[in-house]
Parts: sequence; structure tokens; C-alpha cells
Amino acid sequence: MKHTLLIVLSLFVGSISYGQEKANGVVEYAVDHLGKKIDRGECWDLVAFALDDVEAEWQSPFDFGEKINYKTTALQPGDIISFDGVKFESDNGYVTFPMHYAIVYKVTDKDHLTILHQNHNQKKVVQTLDLNLADLKKGKIQFYRVREE
Repeated sequence: MKHTLLIVLSLFVGSISYGQEKANGVVEYAVDHLGKKIDRGECWDLVAFALDDVEAEWQSPFDFGEKINYKTTALQPGDIISFDGVKFESDNGYVTFPMHYAIVYKVTDKDHLTILHQNHNQKKVVQTLDLNLADLKKGKIQFYRVREE
């Protein structure tokens, strides 16, 4: 019985690390291109090239993976974000994304994350930005989990 449990547990743990393999590759691609322009420098280009680089299953233009609800599912590096008419506002100022796409780089907790993106604030190179999801004042954000198969 103990051996069966160990085998099942090993398979489960192995599937967790495998399940994050392509997402990790998406992050690695973006990090490798920090400060560089991907294709035309559009935000969508970074996401598309990163997904293509790891041979993730996705369909152009906007099916980046499995939709996830960030309020009920923990975010992880490599998740893709779609912003639509978004405004984040805090005591430090505000940031807007009329229509924008990015990659989750780091997750500090359920509300705080760092993204990798390009074509923001007149900069058409890959850069990072810290976000507090609790500061979302308007608009819609949708997260996608990279498909492995």
C-alpha cells in the first residue's frame, strides 16, 4: 500500500512540474528579451512569439489558453493577461490599458504581481511592471493558463 501511494504521489508531483513547463518557457522567452523589441513592438507580439517559441497550443488572435478566474484560482508565472479598458489607481497614481496583453512574471500574493509586456508608455520593448489587482478601478482583465498539449 505504501509503495502504491508513493508511485501515485510521484506521478502527481511530476505532472505538476510538467504542467508548468511551457508556462515557464513563456516567462523565460520574455525575460530573455527584456529591453528588446519583439517583431513590431506591439504588446500582442510578445505574447504570440513567446507562445510560439514553446509550441503552446493557442489560436490567433485571442485564444491564449484556458480561461481562469483570478479571484478563485491562484495565478502563476506564465499566465497570459488580457486588459480591456482597464484603469488601476492607487495613492501613487494610475495606469491605464485600453487594450493590452501581457505575461505574468512573478506572483507575490493573490493581488500583487509583476508582468512582462511591451508597447506601454511609448516603449516598444519588453519591460516589467508591478500591479496590484486590488487597485483595479474599471475595465476587464482576463487571465489564461498556457495549454501544455
